[in-house]
Amino acid sequence: MMNIKILVLLSLFSCASLFAQEKCVNYHKTACTSGSEGQMVFDSQSKSTTLGMGQISEFHMVGYEGLDYKVTICHEAILGDQIRFKVYQKKKKLVKPEEAMENETNYEEEIIMNGKHDYYEPYGEEGSTKKIESKFRLVKELLYDNEEDNYTNELEFTAAGSLSLIIEISVGAKKNKQEITEELSCVGVLIEHMETP
Repeated sequence: MMNIKILVLLSLFSCASLFAQEKCVNYHKTACTSGSEGQMVFDSQSKSTTLGMGQISEFHMVGYEGLDYKVTICHEAILGDQIRFKVYQKKKKLVKPEEAMENETNYEEEIIMNGKHDYYEPYGEEGSTKKIESKFRLVKELLYDNEEDNYTNELEFTAAGSLSLIIEISVGAKKNKQEITEELSCVGVLIEHMETP
């Protein structure tokens, strides 16, 4: 009997979650206003999601050289006044090559780089050295944090070269426990662009 109650509760929660996600699919088109007076055009990288208190979501976008961008974050009022968003640039960081020197025992060593497993035989013929080629890993470099800009919900920038960006949106938890809700609410990221004048 207890299992049936748990299944019913899980089903209800799943249905509520799906309903919230469905109503938010085009939230960035219906609720976000740009105020850019027709100069900027809608960018297909715009997205919407559902977030609750204390949750974080990431959106990926590419900025192209020669374009000005405007990012507008909009959300339902239940999430409060201060939605935090950060913009990171994805960069490749060089992982320096390592050398493995001759040793009297031969064995396979596992190297983990970039989340991949590379197996290699570190020791070759007698007196030889085997090098591991340089590899890169992706790192996030913080470019902007709206907390330092009075929690504004807009950001305008010019792409100086191609940019691979991550827009991270976080909803803080309410301090008053009576205000805390488990409900998911809509958050939209409207991205617009125009040619750099």
